[in-house]
Amino acid sequence: MTFPGLSPHKLELKVGSPIMLLRNVNLSGGLCNRTRMIVRSLMSKLIEAQIITGMSIGEKVQFITMSAATIASLIIGQENCILEAKVYRRWISKSILEMKALAYCCILIDRGNNAIQATMDINNIDYFSQLLKPHAAYRISNFICERTKPYQQTLENQITLRFGKIIVFEPLPGKEFEFLDHQYELIPYHQLPLRFPYRDENSKLIYLILTDYLGCIWSISNIIPFGTPTTSQKYLRKVDIEDLDENIVEFTMWDDLSRQFDKREIEKLTPSITIAASSWRITKYKDTQLSATPATHYYINPQTPEAQHVYTTFKEKYNSNPPLQIAKYRCQDLEEEKIRNRQTLHTLLEQNPTTFKIHYALSTQQGVGSFIAYDVLDIQLAVQTEDAGTAVATSSATPSKETAGKEKHITGTILAISPDTTTIELTNKDKHTPGTPPHDLIEEVARTIVSTIPAKKADT
Repeated sequence: MTFPGLSPHKLELKVGSPIMLLRNVNLSGGLCNRTRMIVRSLMSKLIEAQIITGMSIGEKVQFITMSAATIASLIIGQENCILEAKVYRRWISKSILEMKALAYCCILIDRGNNAIQATMDINNIDYFSQLLKPHAAYRISNFICERTKPYQQTLENQITLRFGKIIVFEPLPGKEFEFLDHQYELIPYHQLPLRFPYRDENSKLIYLILTDYLGCIWSISNIIPFGTPTTSQKYLRKVDIEDLDENIVEFTMWDDLSRQFDKREIEKLTPSITIAASSWRITKYKDTQLSATPATHYYINPQTPEAQHVYTTFKEKYNSNPPLQIAKYRCQDLEEEKIRNRQTLHTLLEQNPTTFKIHYALSTQQGVGSFIAYDVLDIQLAVQTEDAGTAVATSSATPSKETAGKEKHITGTILAISPDTTTIELTNKDKHTPGTPPHDLIEEVARTIVSTIPAKKADT
């Protein structure tokens, strides 16, 4: 295939043929764009030519022939090949504790939707940041294929590209659409523990491959200071993500990433907000958690088949039974904290749960404790204690005859449903001190409230 204005699709050479360079190769050596030469020798992997124009007339130069390659076909140690790929994302790799810059990195995607990481020297960051533009496609040559190092490994691919200043990037304008916009290596919830860090025989902590995860945003915290200003204070934001099996994982974002995550703008989206999170480190503090790394990126409502499936499933679920808005994290304002997660019994009665499990969170500020029981199937139940002695949940609904006037005795407490009011009141006889979460008490309260909810009749 040969088109006007473009190089021949297949170039046949013989000794004595005139040839011309189409890009700068070595300016100091006289090999620049439009330099003309005569072919003097042809070998299997080498072309020898003599310059006939410019300042270096008569000098002989050699060119190594290169073959086209794909990411899947690359092998360790391979050189002299050409790769066409799209820049997916880029970042600065840093040490975990000192946060010292180690290298400049990017991920490339080819037309087969295979991905590979490329690494550049940190001292050349200004040079490569100008050459490599996110979401742009390039024809790349003069790179080296190395074995992937396990530290902060982002992909399953065991090959990493090494870019130096001799590398050649030839832009492919208009061909960005031939490559996919996203590439993930997602794992399900039950496989997360397989990537916990571990210690080897020398007690060295080994971090496994970073993790990609997909789900729906369940709750977002405000930015929280961590540490003290006089030492090494950081800022974090926690995001809870729920998968299709109703498993919830806590994501922790640090510093710049926590600030870039615009809570207000994201919460303006529909109740079903899908998030694809790439390159997170799995940790364990009470439960499985994911912590951000320098390579971490997130994508809100990405246009991929997996993300679209999650989005559609949660949207149908929320349309049929909208979830109660539960704020898991404490409000900094005391007045807002007092009313956080208060729900009327009328709202709770509409949920009609059949089974439930209890979690609790506790925060104290000036003697105020906030105990939260939530995740009752499709119901989130909140019980507030303002003086560690009384918990009140009000309702606009009328108590049923079966529950009116009944008292349920719990160890150290009395739960009463008044026949003439719509108030459930819990009196704490033992007067728990603020800061001591009465887990058994909350569990009994939630179980008692749920037992008073009349079962809905099946639709006929």
